[in-house]
Amino acid sequence: SDNNKRCGRFTGSMRKIFIIGGLCVLAVVGATVGIVLATQQDDNGGGTSSLVSSDGGGGSGGGPPSPLPPSGPPDEDPLEGMSEREVIVFKSIKPLSPDPEILDPLSPQGQAFRFVANDDPAQAEGESVQLLQRYVLSSLFFSTNGGNWTNSTNWMSGVSECEWFGVSCSEGSEFISELRLKTNNLAGEIAHEIGELYSDHMVSVVLDHNFLTGGLPPKFDKLKNLVQLEVDDNALSGSLPAKMFEKLVNLERLELQYNAFTGTIPASIGGLKAIKKLHMYSNSLSGSLPIFLLHSLLLPTEKLTLDKNSLVGSIPNGLFNITYLETLTLSENSFTGQISPRFGEFSYMKEMIFKDNLFSGYIPGELINLLDLGMCVLSKAFFVPYLDLCTQHRNLTITFLFSPSPVTFIL
Repeated sequence: SDNNKRCGRFTGSMRKIFIIGGLCVLAVVGATVGIVLATQQDDNGGGTSSLVSSDGGGGSGGGPPSPLPPSGPPDEDPLEGMSEREVIVFKSIKPLSPDPEILDPLSPQGQAFRFVANDDPAQAEGESVQLLQRYVLSSLFFSTNGGNWTNSTNWMSGVSECEWFGVSCSEGSEFISELRLKTNNLAGEIAHEIGELYSDHMVSVVLDHNFLTGGLPPKFDKLKNLVQLEVDDNALSGSLPAKMFEKLVNLERLELQYNAFTGTIPASIGGLKAIKKLHMYSNSLSGSLPIFLLHSLLLPTEKLTLDKNSLVGSIPNGLFNITYLETLTLSENSFTGQISPRFGEFSYMKEMIFKDNLFSGYIPGELINLLDLGMCVLSKAFFVPYLDLCTQHRNLTITFLFSPSPVTFIL
């Protein structure tokens, strides 16, 4: 029995030792966890733990913890760090270009901003006509690789912008009226700021035979007195902006040929009641001829060229409202139907080219009424049953495109 008592006392002692040891281990673990959490809090800058709720209370208020607000610096004042002159210039040109474009040092607008603010020898006054015009022209210079232009005489110099190559101002004024940079190795997109030039004076934009890309700037619709817009023989693309043509009601000459414009011909072109020369050939235009277009182009139109597109359908009768038409080219499309006898009503017609379409039937004998007609190029499906056409037009060249090669009769 003494042995049993000794064993009992020994067992009790061991049980106490195990309990005390376990408590010590738990204390050590708890202390370690506390140290780790404190260290992590210090690493986070002593900030509030993510367990703090959105109302500032502890995490025990029920529900999941609210996420931390997004990190990052607050929005900076775009004028911070600018010189006094830069602030004046920035506020002056701000209505012409979006802030991100002006503030981007690599954008054409950003480069133009730095030029007129700091590098322009003219140092034009804020909000002056001179400052705004020099900013617009500088944007075009940088957007079209001006350093490689064929001729950039006086550009980016202290000389008046009215004396920069290709720029003309209204007589006796400082307002730009014409921008003519034809065949001058412009490469890139047309700066949309061109549309911000003073509309009461701006009458001509001639940028053809260059390497321009992108589309027609919609801001061109502000140039309400524009008479001449020539951007042919470039690499422009996209659809023709319908709203732009609603505003350019004074256009007399519109040349869009030899580009890559797509989509349909906007009916708003029919609002160009002063148009004399309308050239849209060699693009990728599709759809049919809008009746609104042909009903609205009345007396002044002399040239209408739509060849080398993807146009379809028959020729609407509205075409015959263009009384003074001298040149009509519809070749290399997919027009269908017959050639109307009403083509004989074009008493001023000198040139008609209809080749490579899907026309059918006869050449109408009414063409003998076209006394000024010098060239008529037709498709291989036609047959001429009227000898009078041959006898009355001694200077007429008629080309029939028979396969495999065309046959031309000069009468």
